[in-house]
Amino acid sequence: MKLGVPAVMARFDADVAIADSWERLKAGRATEVDRRFLRHETAEAWYMRKHGPSYTRAHTATQRRYPVPPELWS
Repeated sequence: MKLGVPAVMARFDADVAIADSWERLKAGRATEVDRRFLRHETAEAWYMRKHGPSYTRAHTATQRRYPVPPELWS
């Protein structure tokens, strides 16, 4: 439990940045930021399949090797 909210197992919510990156990739217009971001997301998914469904651990481990591009949020 973090911040007084119990953890639940569920699908992730939709994310506009991820959807936009996939759409640009599909259309052949992916940017370097898109590629870096999708590499990060893919590595998180791999980590969770291999080590269990802890998003926090997956994100922390992935950030060390494939950090989320800061340009994504600017």
